[in-house]
Amino acid sequence: MGIIQELYGIILGRREKSVQGSYTSYLFEQGEDKILKKVGEEAAEVIIAAKNGCGAALTGEVADLTYHLLVLLAWHGISPSDVLAELAARRNENPGDRAKRQPPLPIIADQRLKIAEGLGKIGIIEISKEYEGIHVLLQATAMGKDWNVAITGGEIPHLGAVALGIPRPSLQNPAVTSATVSVMTLTGHKEDEIARPAAHFLASRLNAPVVVSCGIHNDNIRPEDIRRVGEMVQEALNELVKTACV
Repeated sequence: MGIIQELYGIILGRREKSVQGSYTSYLFEQGEDKILKKVGEEAAEVIIAAKNGCGAALTGEVADLTYHLLVLLAWHGISPSDVLAELAARRNENPGDRAKRQPPLPIIADQRLKIAEGLGKIGIIEISKEYEGIHVLLQATAMGKDWNVAITGGEIPHLGAVALGIPRPSLQNPAVTSATVSVMTLTGHKEDEIARPAAHFLASRLNAPVVVSCGIHNDNIRPEDIRRVGEMVQEALNELVKTACV
């Protein structure tokens, strides 16, 4: 933890006294929303590096995420030693005891949505769609103003593709919000056909960075069923946007 404490001390110094040209000072000047956005972006980069199977890239992205988490802790006046103390306290306790110690995160919910009983306490929206035995499940977690969305379904749970959508002004009409999307697809999978448009849709509608992971598998699926799966996914995305924008 030596380097962590050393880095945290530098970050605290930048919080107390801004230094011209310092990226850390820039983050503090921009405020919490900017810091949270960077944490979300770096978390997405960690996912992409891990799925890409590159150890060096993963190490670098985890380092970037760790730095931004330290900035977030400093913003809230929380020390890395507080995190270590929490980990130590969890080592010999039951999950139920931890739930009693910690207040639940705010739940983003709507009466039209079914929120999983076991997940509601950590702020996950769950939207379920089903058609003639074909099931699609969308789970969305708010990360500040950013979103992490998982779309699953079918007979075999798996990860087929991950897409990162970042909002930007439309090239045709700068007054309209569009999005740039980056996709990583596992070899032999086609979920990018769902993850890419989903990330574009959510990032542009929510005007926030969005990570979409997708894995849907059905043996002997018919062409009309594939079309229906796409429709169910879009219905779930529409409900998510409607709820998030309330």
